[in-house]
Amino acid sequence: MALNVKIEAFEGPFELLFHLIEKNQIDIYDIPIAELTDQYLVYLEDIDESQLDTASEFIVMAATLLSIKSRMLLPSTQNEEVQLELAAADEEIDPRGILVEKLLEYKRFKEVSHILKRKEKEQLCLIKKAPEDLSDLWSNDFCISNITLKEIKASFISVMNKIKKTIEIPEIAKDPIPLSVKIREVYRTLKKLKSNVLFSKLFEHKKKKEDIIVTFLAVLELIKMNRILATQEKQFGEIVLTFREV
Repeated sequence: MALNVKIEAFEGPFELLFHLIEKNQIDIYDIPIAELTDQYLVYLEDIDESQLDTASEFIVMAATLLSIKSRMLLPSTQNEEVQLELAAADEEIDPRGILVEKLLEYKRFKEVSHILKRKEKEQLCLIKKAPEDLSDLWSNDFCISNITLKEIKASFISVMNKIKKTIEIPEIAKDPIPLSVKIREVYRTLKKLKSNVLFSKLFEHKKKKEDIIVTFLAVLELIKMNRILATQEKQFGEIVLTFREV
């Protein structure tokens, strides 16, 4: 069966072989090597002299297929010495073995290539949010008074445990509140109160898990920016947040 295709339609010999296998619905584990070789050679007849430089890999594959075909045509009763030589060289008795392995490997790479191309197209459909400038909230001074990050973490876990007892926490939403928005929200709340606020109070009316987490991260960022002060009078006691004038 002749294939009316040109060499530039395929990037390499394995792509052509795989095309022939799929087109003829051939079992890759039981390739009719004689038929496949004949089709491959018909394809190579379309190569002209100007394409020889780019067709060397295709010609090498043709030689390989012819070699396998000739071995497949040998009588099954070929002398035992040849069989022993093949075994000594640790080769497959079925001469198609190595070719099948390489085709399977090519198939795996082809599948991964399709996945990557699909993900690339998905990325092109996304609209990315530009980063916000939070430099007006930043301070070069970094100060946490009488409190460690471990203690802040413990307070957050305590708040989460209390909330779990009263509400069923849903799954995190696909579109969580942006951290930059929450930072400004917490900052404005503390600035408006201008008094000490208990860390746990910030989570009293929050029902969604993602809102709780983003609020916690916003507090950490504001402490890091030195826009609020976190203090704790005693170990395991309540953390107190204080707005700082800059």
